[in-house]
Amino acid sequence: MRNLLFLWKMFEWVLGLKINTKKTELHYLGPNANRANRLADILGCRVGNLPFRYLGVPLHIKTLLKEDWNPIVNRIENRIESWKAKLLSRGETHTGQLDTFEPSVILLHNIQSATMGSEPH
Repeated sequence: MRNLLFLWKMFEWVLGLKINTKKTELHYLGPNANRANRLADILGCRVGNLPFRYLGVPLHIKTLLKEDWNPIVNRIENRIESWKAKLLSRGETHTGQLDTFEPSVILLHNIQSATMGSEPH
């Protein structure tokens, strides 16, 4: 655990960031509660309890159920919808190029090119 404390200090020194130990919790899964308290004292944080939420997902000893993933899936779906709406409102594809042809026009062009003996573009 002292190695973890050393890594925290190195992280702070190298990146110039500070770990907020008032918001940091140690979640110890071992059988000895006294050890959890000693480790938290070394790190300067408090002991947390399971279950808890991290980024909206409940974390506990049991395997996550499908319902537990719903907040994350919904958040991702909402972001995708907003990206699609933004791109469609500008008339762009995923490559950033303007869509000026309808698929039926392109198909018609390919059929005409094939019947006239030239390769479709």
